[in-house]
Amino acid sequence: MPRVFLGKVLLAAGVFLSLNGGLLHADVLKPWTPVPPASRFVVLQSFNGIAVLDRMTNLIWEKFPSQGSGPGWANSNRLCHDRSYGGFGWRLPKIEELQSLLTPDGLVEGAPFEQVDPLVYYISASEVPTDDGSASTQAWAVRFGVPGTPAISKTTESHRIWCVRGGAN
Repeated sequence: MPRVFLGKVLLAAGVFLSLNGGLLHADVLKPWTPVPPASRFVVLQSFNGIAVLDRMTNLIWEKFPSQGSGPGWANSNRLCHDRSYGGFGWRLPKIEELQSLLTPDGLVEGAPFEQVDPLVYYISASEVPTDDGSASTQAWAVRFGVPGTPAISKTTESHRIWCVRGGAN
């Protein structure tokens, strides 16, 4: 039986179908290659030690996610986009990308990240769609207290951000 995930129907491993503007749309997730925990993460000295390469996903993460009360969703996108250390290309992560760092007990084994608060982080570069096509007032987020559980949050609420580079946007 197909599972529903973030409004998409999971047909097979990594294949999702969703409606986008009334059109059927298929997403295929690239499978990640498992890497032993001891060698999965590399702190990048070329980024002055403030970024981490995840060798399983080939994504580059900020070593220190934002602290304190974060900005609203629109400002979160802009703040990631405006990051320039190590070059440009920073963005909010997709839910699958952020979930790849989590286990039921917190961060995956060997993760060198620091100051990661077990709170809510904004994800995705798109707002939650509305039924009538009007401007959305909600955005996707992930609750760390319930490992990787997607949540819907008002776009004006303050949450932390964890910017990432690489992969498809």
